[in-house]
Amino acid sequence: DFILNLKKHLLQRIMKVDENKVFTVDDLLQISFRAHRLYTHKTMRINYTTYDLQRDQDTINPRRNRYLMVLSQDDEHPFLYAEVISILHANIGHPDLPGGLERMEFLYVRWLDLDPSHLGGMDTKRLHRVKYLDHNNGDAFGFLDPQLVVCATHLIPAFYQGHTKSYLPRSLIRPLEQNDEDWCSFYVNL
Repeated sequence: DFILNLKKHLLQRIMKVDENKVFTVDDLLQISFRAHRLYTHKTMRINYTTYDLQRDQDTINPRRNRYLMVLSQDDEHPFLYAEVISILHANIGHPDLPGGLERMEFLYVRWLDLDPSHLGGMDTKRLHRVKYLDHNNGDAFGFLDPQLVVCATHLIPAFYQGHTKSYLPRSLIRPLEQNDEDWCSFYVNL
């Protein structure tokens, strides 16, 4: 599913269509990876404007500072949150690209969702709480255009809730030091 989902993501970006567009097998076969390679990167820098209109920069590193936020399109909460698993680029071939070939950068992420059992925000004077999507959910993992990232975010584990293995079974996606466990939930630090 990794390559299939990656091709769908790249084709959506090339054709400038929304994520609900269904592609045929022939559409997906038109995408090619030069030398059949994906290239990984250790860090990614994000330039953004602070609340007091100053320029600033965050560094995303999948081993340390790996959480980010993007604008939400159709939710009442303004942001979506994700954990970066990998920072990648590939040289993509497609007939609709100028010159037929283009370097495209993308992130492989694990999505987090707002915890519906917890009310957060300025009105309640409580931090929002998020948790990982269950691995059986088709949207638990995905690809993201780095241009959509607003900034890095600081997520604070809800220590009192402890760890769980229920969101994701044993996996290479998790760092080794996590012992195949995830925090049950996190608070979004404002």
